[in-house]
Amino acid sequence: MYAAAIVIPAVEAALSRRGFAFPRPGSGIGKDAVAARRLAYDALHSLTNGTPSGISKLIGCTATTALVMQQAAAGFYRSPEERQAWLDEVRGLVERSTQGLQSSPDQG
Repeated sequence: MYAAAIVIPAVEAALSRRGFAFPRPGSGIGKDAVAARRLAYDALHSLTNGTPSGISKLIGCTATTALVMQQAAAGFYRSPEERQAWLDEVRGLVERSTQGLQSSPDQG
């Protein structure tokens, strides 16, 4: 599992590739905002193992809504493969960002 501080930039980048903005408090309930919130929730829950209430604060929704998203995460996608592709994309971005941190030259 990764820290949310590492996963959020990866989710932002992956959402941007799909034409979505990362959901923030007040980002509304339009179709795009809902889709972005669902994708962000699934990635954050899968990669950070955060609680619904904790993730809800990050993506601008209520804890109850986040809990519903957790229970229905697989139904957001057209297929299990589509969900796995989303999670793999975000995980790849996270791993690239953490490799960059690990490969920095030592200052010693």
